Amino acid sequence: MAVVSIKNKLRRGNLLVGNTAFDPAGFESIATGTVGAGSTSSVITFSSIPSTYAHLQLRMFARATASNTMFVRFNNDSGSTNYDNHRMNGNGTSVGADARINYSALFVSSRGYGIPSTASIGSAIIMDILDYTNTNKYKVTRTLSGQELNNSNSDIEFTSGSWKNTNAIDRIDVSIDTSTLAQYTHIALYGIKSA
Repeated sequence: MAVVSIKNKLRRGNLLVGNTAFDPAGFESIATGTVGAGSTSSVITFSSIPSTYAHLQLRMFARATASNTMFVRFNNDSGSTNYDNHRMNGNGTSVGADARINYSALFVSSRGYGIPSTASIGSAIIMDILDYTNTNKYKVTRTLSGQELNNSNSDIEFTSGSWKNTNAIDRIDVSIDTSTLAQYTHIALYGIKSA
């Protein structure tokens, strides 16, 4: 299957192995954080984030030392009423939704089974952080996460949230509620360029 750019009518070869890689040129790697073999980490921090992008994106493969909720905080702000969260989830047999306003962090993944602690199994997570440098409004996020545990316990979750602050974001902290990030957790921060 060939890829065609609607904007500038460029045609790319198909995406099969061996062909030239397709780079949409919209994302740029800023930094990565990884928990090495035999290690744990209470937090992964991205600091001195450049202000040259339209939006940010976190791409995560996450495990915990005990199944727990994963959180994100901006600019080292842990104020008890500074974040609002909305969640929807499903696991193949049931669905759920809730909200938690005036909280001390943003939820990344928490419903169902939380971030897994099972060896070799993790949650796949993508979080978009929109208009992170706009000082005229609160910061808004949207997150999609999912996991499959041994073909029996699966969960997918959509989360939206807001940081009730107009400051530009220049630091992001990712942590687990009452345990730690387990080995092989990998978190990558990308900048999304303007159109």
